[in-house]
Amino acid sequence: MITSEEIKRRLWEGANELRGSMDASRYKDYMLGLMFYKFLSDKTLETFRITAGVEKATEKELVEEYINAKKEYGEALEKMIQDVLGYFVSPEYLYQIWLKDINDGNFEVQKVADRVGIIRKGALVEIASTEDLIGRSLTRAIVQFEEEVSPSDLDKVPNVQILRINDNHRAYTLEVRGEMNGLIKTLANYPVLDLEINKPSLEEVFLKYYEKKEGVE
Repeated sequence: MITSEEIKRRLWEGANELRGSMDASRYKDYMLGLMFYKFLSDKTLETFRITAGVEKATEKELVEEYINAKKEYGEALEKMIQDVLGYFVSPEYLYQIWLKDINDGNFEVQKVADRVGIIRKGALVEIASTEDLIGRSLTRAIVQFEEEVSPSDLDKVPNVQILRINDNHRAYTLEVRGEMNGLIKTLANYPVLDLEINKPSLEEVFLKYYEKKEGVE
């Protein structure tokens, strides 16, 4: 039988391994924040469990019931929980959903953040919406043409850089900074077979931002 001390020891060892090289005091701030958010999510689900009369549901079943109830009742469900707790955690923002997405490999920061602050050397240097930050960042476009297109025709498009040329100048991988309008207008003059546009994740935006500020190419 595992004692409570053994459980504490194993939890501590696991948390310490996750911490890696991060300073313990900083790691504590992250962990306390996550623990508090889990508490808020747990209380939201528990309130729903009682008011919806699904006391015997497992946590997985409870989350599914909560998601379906939100789709069916919308703001009425929010108000019901807010009247009891004074706050409401929407299903897509539950800690339990974050954990599932992480385990499935589908978690992205922009799913849980509307605005972000960028800190460099201990100072807050920018606050912006995630949509604005991603919109101002680099976008990757893969273009497949029906016929050969000269690189010089694409080089002259503002804010567009050619990363790769394949298939005898019929396929291009491009990087676009900011708006796509210039590239789209240029492509309208050519027979395009396929166009794939990939917006960066918020993590990729952060990496590019810090590389740019530190002068790393």
